Amino acid sequence: AFFGGDQVVASIGPVRSARPYFIDWASGYGALYAHIGGSPAAIRQLNITETVLDFDEYYNQYQFWRSPDRYAPHNVFTSTELLGRGLAKEYPDRSNWSYSTYHFKDDALLETRPEDVEDVVVEFGVNLYRVTWKYDRLTNSYQRFENTRAQTMADGAPLMANNIIVVTMEMTVLDEIGRLAIETTGEGKAILFQDGTVKDVSWKKPTVADLMRFYDAEGKEILFNAGQTWIEVVD
Repeated sequence: AFFGGDQVVASIGPVRSARPYFIDWASGYGALYAHIGGSPAAIRQLNITETVLDFDEYYNQYQFWRSPDRYAPHNVFTSTELLGRGLAKEYPDRSNWSYSTYHFKDDALLETRPEDVEDVVVEFGVNLYRVTWKYDRLTNSYQRFENTRAQTMADGAPLMANNIIVVTMEMTVLDEIGRLAIETTGEGKAILFQDGTVKDVSWKKPTVADLMRFYDAEGKEILFNAGQTWIEVVD
């Protein structure tokens, strides 16, 4: 999950461990990357990278807390306020910096939105993690379901997205634990779901430091609707 510096979020989590592909994606934003430890490959990468600001709970415990409502390791949370304090403390010269972003358009007019829209179903190998997005024509957004159950925020609000992109990347299982290697740079195929329509697009990320961008068949960069953009990555 990515949050802009002007957002105020009282509870973010659960915070989990770092993986190389998370670092690669965060690098496109020059982000402050909050995590708790990580895989050996991720820790090695964080020790040498200059494309993200490393913020590990192991060394910055006061910027995180453990919730009594959950079992470890799913119980570590933080907030934008605490991350802001950590940024000012650990990276005082980086409190303000520019980062790349996407380009946006107005939502399609209600009368142009299709009335009969097929659900978006994303398979992750087992039914337990099958994701379904259902389109809502009035709000021009998609609601997220996992294994047929509606996913919600802590306050009960449904998880919604204004743009969904399903990206295909080469993946390799590294060990018996299931750790993955993902080819996050280069280019590949993707599918954009937006305004109740579906479009074949492509993704490009020339280097780790570049933001992953999306293009139509004519090579023009995709314009997103303002709001939540959710990127699903599959093999």
